[in-house]
Amino acid sequence: MKYTYKNRQPVSSVLEPGIYTLTIQEARLTTSRAGNEMLEIKMRGSDNNFVWDYLTFTERAMWKIDSFLSCFQMQPGMNETIDFDQKFADSLIGESGDVQISVVEYEGKKKNDVDMYLSPQSKSSVEKLLKKIEENEDATRTTMIRSNKRNMIAR
Repeated sequence: MKYTYKNRQPVSSVLEPGIYTLTIQEARLTTSRAGNEMLEIKMRGSDNNFVWDYLTFTERAMWKIDSFLSCFQMQPGMNETIDFDQKFADSLIGESGDVQISVVEYEGKKKNDVDMYLSPQSKSSVEKLLKKIEENEDATRTTMIRSNKRNMIAR
């Protein structure tokens, strides 16, 4: 095998916080350390960074499973029951959806955490909210700059 040296730099394995379109690469049913059924998911972004998530089938986590299914447009009808077996998990592979990612520290290392799976409707709402926050930050920054300029002129 021939290899061409190009002084490549490593690709960051941690995504910056934000909303990303991720594609499911692997999905397997397993059991958590606490003994609960769990779906282990490996997702890939467009820049080949990977994000893992673990959906635990407990009452407290059902909201995240619902949002996961909506995000990847795999949800059944309201109050319908689906067989969440390995065959269904396998059907998720290749599906893409928008995911809100944050960065957390775990055992001294930074890693990505899935904050929320976004349905097409919720993605639009989140983007509007983030834009308003950004606009407010810009307005605040502009006000501070003007105030600092006035203070400097007054001296």
